[in-house]
Amino acid sequence: MNFDLHCILFFILQETIIIRLMKRFLFLIPFLLAFTCNDRNDEQTTECIDYESIDETAMCTEEYMPVCGCNLVTYSNPCKATNAGVQSFTKGACSSIEVDKEFNLWNSMGIQSYSFDLMVSCYCLITEPYSITVVDGEPTSITGNEAWGHEGIPLTIEELFVKIKDLLSQDPFDYNLAFDKEYGYPTSVYFDMDEQIADEEIGYTVENFQVLTD
Repeated sequence: MNFDLHCILFFILQETIIIRLMKRFLFLIPFLLAFTCNDRNDEQTTECIDYESIDETAMCTEEYMPVCGCNLVTYSNPCKATNAGVQSFTKGACSSIEVDKEFNLWNSMGIQSYSFDLMVSCYCLITEPYSITVVDGEPTSITGNEAWGHEGIPLTIEELFVKIKDLLSQDPFDYNLAFDKEYGYPTSVYFDMDEQIADEEIGYTVENFQVLTD
């Protein structure tokens, strides 16, 4: 009787120990899997960034030859892009590529006649928007700021694109660009060309854009 009781107690104790060990093992499984997955992720190379080739200690010149990485990040030169693990990149800042994309969208619309209001933000005496009408690609009516005039003001959407590309080519200190999702024309443009100068900022805002039909 005592032997049977001891056997029963022994088996119960064994089962309890086994159950506890299994619970601990099951509890650790998610952590083990996470650790394994992290190792695999570290070993994998994405289509754009090769994390194993990133070299934060590598030396590059400060020459400004911007490139746009496949991750849509602008690097000041190819050396810095390469050391950041970028597998492919194209010449020019990403924003200039964005401008080309939006310009192509605008061109694809084939819009030659339209009207819009253009507000110019600058350290100047321009205090109201220019109301501009363009017919067959040429400005036919310009009103607003008559005392100041409109020399040097982009009077068509195409001229505004040219102005943006020209300012981008001058390596501005800061800038911000926004485009219309349907037509691709610029809706908001801001450039701060020099960090050390306080009165050379320039901005353009396009509002009330309308396509003119015959």
